[in-house]
Amino acid sequence: MITKTTHNPGSQRVATTGGYRNVTSMQPSATRTRDLQGFEIVLAQLGVTDLIVGEVSGDIDIDALRRAAFWCSCRHPGLRSAITWPNGRRQRPRFEFFPPALDKVVVREFKAKDDPRGGRPFWQHITEVEAAHVFNVEAGYMFRVTWVPYGKGGGHVIVSAQHAVVDGVSLMRLLHELLDACASIQTRTHGDRQSISPSFLPPSPAVLSSVRRRMMDRFQTTFARMYILRQQRKFQRDSPFPITAPWSGRPRTHCWFGTGNTENWQRVREECRARGVTVGGAFAAAVQFASVQFIHEQTGRIGAKYGALRFPMSMDYSLRRLIPGAAFTQSDIGLFTGVADIGIRVRQNIGLWTLAKKLTRSSQKQLELGTPLLFQRAVDGFLDIDRVTARHRIDYAATAGVASGVNLSNVGQFPYTSEYLPFRLERVYGCNGAMRGGPLLTFWLRSINDHFCYNAVSATPAIAADDADRLFARASNLMESCGVSGSSELRLAEYIGT
Repeated sequence: MITKTTHNPGSQRVATTGGYRNVTSMQPSATRTRDLQGFEIVLAQLGVTDLIVGEVSGDIDIDALRRAAFWCSCRHPGLRSAITWPNGRRQRPRFEFFPPALDKVVVREFKAKDDPRGGRPFWQHITEVEAAHVFNVEAGYMFRVTWVPYGKGGGHVIVSAQHAVVDGVSLMRLLHELLDACASIQTRTHGDRQSISPSFLPPSPAVLSSVRRRMMDRFQTTFARMYILRQQRKFQRDSPFPITAPWSGRPRTHCWFGTGNTENWQRVREECRARGVTVGGAFAAAVQFASVQFIHEQTGRIGAKYGALRFPMSMDYSLRRLIPGAAFTQSDIGLFTGVADIGIRVRQNIGLWTLAKKLTRSSQKQLELGTPLLFQRAVDGFLDIDRVTARHRIDYAATAGVASGVNLSNVGQFPYTSEYLPFRLERVYGCNGAMRGGPLLTFWLRSINDHFCYNAVSATPAIAADDADRLFARASNLMESCGVSGSSELRLAEYIGT
């Protein structure tokens, strides 16, 4: 049985530590509109939701959480924006930013007496539902918060927003601000008049409007656009992953979560430093080993007679380093993410750490070449994505909606405190909904409180949920165990049993 409580009070006020202040006493930015650019345009059309999950120990008051969510919506205009197409679907869409409105902020609480998924933690089921949620972008206020308590002493806070207005780093900022404001509100007495009224931020600019164009950008953008479309068609013919069930329509989202321990976290970091490998490179190698093992089990490929396998893998990059004045912990939220293909050919005699070094170099080379930013420029031309895919004869039916293999996102260390008295942030996960034309499998890696937090999403029915769970678990287990110093290097052939 599920009990849902929705909090949408009618009075329009701004949350403060000791009560409220009227919205009219604070003035938001005068900016009312701006055009969408780059990847924002694609994600707005595909209806993708991005989210972050924080596991909290300690009690959260739902009314304080509601006030804190409204505080965040006041501060960040993207959370109270709408996306419109004033000149038709084949022209550039536009953000419209609305004034704060408390009745538009959705904060929900879910309590469960029975687990509907046969032993799966209930919060994971709710997260999966949230990831599959599609915001009505033209209605605006594409942001909501969900609280899933697990009894006395804690629960999970789920913050979700339309992916065109946030990325993984932005969501870590949002979770921090939400918990910080909630803790301040919750610990104040009713008579305390000291406030935490928000300072309104201006709308975040698009990443493409924040970086300088070069003379060769137009030529490179055209080439990159054709490459993206060609790769989408190619995956339909040459996917190394077996497609479980052809299906035409929107892929369904299946989520998986896992947590490492402190000892393994320390070992992996030490081994990465000793070998000159990034943590993201090690994680990419673990994911590739687990994925190739799955492919071999399902298809027999990558055996002795098949030689090398060109493994399809892309990586997300934060483009904040390219924007003057931007930072990993900047106050602005937005979509500052680019994507690049880091896949390489692998043979069955390659070692795990050798592959990790190759993938580290591949990811660094793509950044040096400017490929993640070029991706943003290339997809800026997909103003009507249905028309573009039809014109280039891209039909997702044969691959159940997906058009690429594996995507990785090493979001990194949670850059804020984990102590929000009277509660503490223990673990943090992030994911987004499966998207048409997106990856079959997406993996995220974060760390907080000296341990890794793993989570992943698969697109069903392209891959069965049980198969995806086994693959996800293998990748995280390999990452947890790869830091044993002095051990012989694990070979791919040994790992897949050939």
